[in-house]
Amino acid sequence: VELARTNLEASKFCEFRSAYLQSVYFLQKGLDLLDNQNKWSDNFDLSFALTKSLAKMQFFVGNLEGCKTANIEVAFRAKSFESTIQCFLLNVDVHIADDDLAGLVSAGRKEINKLGLVRMPR
Repeated sequence: VELARTNLEASKFCEFRSAYLQSVYFLQKGLDLLDNQNKWSDNFDLSFALTKSLAKMQFFVGNLEGCKTANIEVAFRAKSFESTIQCFLLNVDVHIADDDLAGLVSAGRKEINKLGLVRMPR
């Protein structure tokens, strides 16, 4: 677990230096060091931080599928409204980068309805 935390810190240093590929490496290794069966129950905060950072770094390196996969996991595990909104905003960025405006509108409607902010007509 301590080595996984060290990898998270190394990834932050890499991100600060704009070394995004190296950051992805450290984040993935950090996740790999945690027990896959129990990482979310035993080390929720660390697993959440690693996965959330991984989603962002995957976006920065242009791996939209990797970003989507990690972001879905983070959104599913999010415990706060702020984390949910951050996941949604990253999802918006992915749709824009993928030139998927129909998907963007669909995701936006779904998220607005899910959050109960306003009922969107079809």
